[in-house]
Amino acid sequence: MLAQLVLAALAQSPPPPAALPPGCYPTGCLPSIYPVPPLQLACTAGPVAGSLSVTWVESPEYLLLPIDSYEVQIRTAPANKPFAVYQTANVTNATVNNLLPATTYAVSVRAHPVWTSYDVRYFGVASWGQPGKTVSCTTSAAPLPVADRPAQTSANNLLSLIRMSEGTGNVDYPDAHDLSDLLGASYLASGLYSLEQYNYEHFLSTIWVGINFADAAFTMYCVEAVPAPPASQGSSTTRGVPGYSDYQSCNLGPVKTRPDLPFLLHCDCAVAQDRVEAGLPLSTAPECRRIVKGVPTELPCPSDYDPTDCVCDRCSNSSAASSRYYAGMTALADEDGNPGEAGTWYSLPPGGACAPQAGLGTAGKWEPTLPCSWRRSPLARVVYGSELIAAGLSGMRKAECSYGYPDTTRQAECKPPTTQLQATAQLIDELFKALPMQPPSCDAYAFA
Repeated sequence: MLAQLVLAALAQSPPPPAALPPGCYPTGCLPSIYPVPPLQLACTAGPVAGSLSVTWVESPEYLLLPIDSYEVQIRTAPANKPFAVYQTANVTNATVNNLLPATTYAVSVRAHPVWTSYDVRYFGVASWGQPGKTVSCTTSAAPLPVADRPAQTSANNLLSLIRMSEGTGNVDYPDAHDLSDLLGASYLASGLYSLEQYNYEHFLSTIWVGINFADAAFTMYCVEAVPAPPASQGSSTTRGVPGYSDYQSCNLGPVKTRPDLPFLLHCDCAVAQDRVEAGLPLSTAPECRRIVKGVPTELPCPSDYDPTDCVCDRCSNSSAASSRYYAGMTALADEDGNPGEAGTWYSLPPGGACAPQAGLGTAGKWEPTLPCSWRRSPLARVVYGSELIAAGLSGMRKAECSYGYPDTTRQAECKPPTTQLQATAQLIDELFKALPMQPPSCDAYAFA
């Protein structure tokens, strides 16, 4: 999809439309019913070095719009964007660790209501209220411990994953979304930034991204996922990697079962473009079929490298059931078609999501009749597209790319060179490590 959008835009050269505001897409804007901020926000130095104790009071308006979660936002100054967020359950306090000792931060809080409407579930773009005024507070000045913490092992999959926001400049939570490892985030960032470089300034806000690249938030989570058992492991997108279901593409609706909800977040059978990015075949895949004059047929897709006129909507019932509960994955192919050399994309299904601050195996957040199979760390780190650009982000366009998708070459996909992907991954990694907090780590301590 990325490369095809580049080529199509270059060939057609449409006049630049006006930029869409955050939360709006070509088909319309997301609903705007938000709770007010909580009251009486206060914070003090926390119990350990580099921590803050934050408290607040529920607004009386929450009697009409009950709250199920809060997000504490940490800034270097009131006017700056948050560089870290801490999500809580329905409580009115939080202890935020892993900041720097004896350092003053600006803190604010926003609320998430118990939505009953399906098109604003899953901690999505339209489901959060606005943060209130910030308060300043300083972390404990006690020195950080010198000794390393004892290692904690886990039989589960521990993943450091990055989510690029769509339709919002705020954190875009991973429930019913796709995420990537560091190299996969480099692949996505390089490709999307190219679209703006070779089109016009607001191009990304007019397509599925829904926001300018510079305004997008890149959020790093630590995710712990229960491995899929052998009977539930993927057979379509995983290439035999154990412990994962088949990757699903997560998008905004509508879906066939709910055409009345144009912004329904849902995950389904991996789309043709995502399979091309992973170097998976289309012409022989039982999940995929050719589209003729807009109608799916029983014919095979015409190409393995061009998703045009191809739809992949026939994942098996067993694959779909596993992917709706267990974390899924697919490894991206590099410019020479080698899988796994361009990073990995992951899907985190809402059917297996834990509630904020809840442990694995407890009642699921969105499917409370099932024990949850994956959880994310309460604390997440955030950098922004504008920071990537300022640090020297490069697009993926190459001079040797041709205008077309001949089946005889993978170069037509215009994938970024591996060396460029690695350089961009290092750039993103350095930005996260440069945040004014303790260096990121993804281990059992991240969920404390």
